[in-house]
Amino acid sequence: MKLSFDSNKTLVDEFRYVANRLKKESEIPNKLYIYSAAPAVVNRILNIEFSPDLMLIHAILQSTYTEIYNTLVSITTGVEKVITIPEGVFNCLAQSLQDLADVILKEGDITPQLGKIAIAGYAATGNGYYLYQKGILKL
Repeated sequence: MKLSFDSNKTLVDEFRYVANRLKKESEIPNKLYIYSAAPAVVNRILNIEFSPDLMLIHAILQSTYTEIYNTLVSITTGVEKVITIPEGVFNCLAQSLQDLADVILKEGDITPQLGKIAIAGYAATGNGYYLYQKGILKL
């Protein structure tokens, strides 16, 4: 993915910051709030410097955020009484964002990291949680 030096640095720095904060936060709502900065920074950079790869990163990060957010709202409002957000979701997101930052610096293939991020978000959905319980979906 070709980005200007400034955009590349901003993206990598923000992903690393988010990854580090995810590891330190203990409460799920706080973790989700911190995670929201990842798709937000991509969106800001997209407005300055368009890239199909950057758009793909945004789509995956935003959908993951939305999946986890929707489940969290359902749980906290009492609508959801069965599924929970698996414990390893935010650790997976933190590690995947760190790895994604490293790959972006090397201009490597972003697909494996985006796949892991997508899996983490899916684990917070009804079917994803079911697959997680069965041991099929691994974080």
